[in-house]
Amino acid sequence: MGRIFGVGIDVNDLEVMATFWQAVTGYERQPVEGPHAYLVHPRRTEVGLYLHQVPEPRIGKNRFHLEFQVPDLDAASQRVSALGAVMAADHTDGSPDEPDVSFRVFADPEGNLFCLGVL
Repeated sequence: MGRIFGVGIDVNDLEVMATFWQAVTGYERQPVEGPHAYLVHPRRTEVGLYLHQVPEPRIGKNRFHLEFQVPDLDAASQRVSALGAVMAADHTDGSPDEPDVSFRVFADPEGNLFCLGVL
């Protein structure tokens, strides 16, 4: 088995979502043909994001989501909110299972969930 080099996200509006995820991650968009976009870390040291345009909307809760470790949760939360993300849950007081973990759940412009957290 090889290493994971990318994570795929189904999207409806490819340009809106590529712009959003490029701004969130700071990744570079690679030239590819067809209804998809590939975003890569500038130094190629992190897992890339593969966005695939699909006709059907997302229905229900994600079964898979991205989690970002950030140095400043409030600053990162403000940044993704300014880019169009909406906070779905705030777990800054930790949880009974993980009292030392502080994170927030956000939805991207199409409702795909992702987390920002300070470990």
